[in-house]
Amino acid sequence: MHRRGHFLHLYCIVTDMKKFILSIAILATAAVAGCNTQKNSGIVTDPLSVMGGSKDARAADAIGGERDEHGCLTSAGYIWSVVRNDCVRPWEAGVKLASATDPNVTQATYVIFSDDSARAEVFVSGRKGVVLTQSGKSQVWSDGKLTLVRDAKGSLSLIEEDRTIFKS
Repeated sequence: MHRRGHFLHLYCIVTDMKKFILSIAILATAAVAGCNTQKNSGIVTDPLSVMGGSKDARAADAIGGERDEHGCLTSAGYIWSVVRNDCVRPWEAGVKLASATDPNVTQATYVIFSDDSARAEVFVSGRKGVVLTQSGKSQVWSDGKLTLVRDAKGSLSLIEEDRTIFKS
């Protein structure tokens, strides 16, 4: 009898362990299934996705950036370029010009060229760009008030009223 009782006790322990392991397996399966369902259930996992647009644009909006009438993120330094038909950062897309009259001037001036170089846009200290048009095949762009000239060495000079005001 003693052996039989011992065997019965061992049988109960094994059966309980099987039930326990089966319960754990069922719970784990349910948890994994719940995760997969959550991805496709319409629950928002990316809070920026409700904003629409590209991920970069949404991220910029989340930063709290202000946009101009063209959608350029002005708080990140973007400004609308007519010659590129896009938002640009002049210091990234353009050629920097320094004051030709005073080396202590810290005013930033940049020139951005269209893809075909037929037009040049001059940005002075974050203001709207001024578009200059190339004269024929020469290395001269003008709008009647400002003239941009590229010399034989490739240096640029911005001229106003016959006076060079900025140089590259």
